[in-house]
Amino acid sequence: MAGSTGRVRAVLGISLTFRGTDFQEGRSWSWSVAGLRATGHSVVPEGDGCRVTFTVPWWAPAYLPVCAVALRRIARMAGRQP
Repeated sequence: MAGSTGRVRAVLGISLTFRGTDFQEGRSWSWSVAGLRATGHSVVPEGDGCRVTFTVPWWAPAYLPVCAVALRRIARMAGRQP
């Protein structure tokens, strides 16, 4: 939910504060970490399933492999391998 806060464990066990920045129930959400815009996430119904998308800021390409792993895990949990 927008305005929600919490902590996320980053690389090397570093713990950082996150804040929800945008939220559309059942559709999309995004957040900032340590005051910097972080990833956005969306789930859009499509056919008999859905399309899951992560957006990553231009300055954080090192996070793309993390998102790729997360998407594969989501597909596996949903019973659909990409």
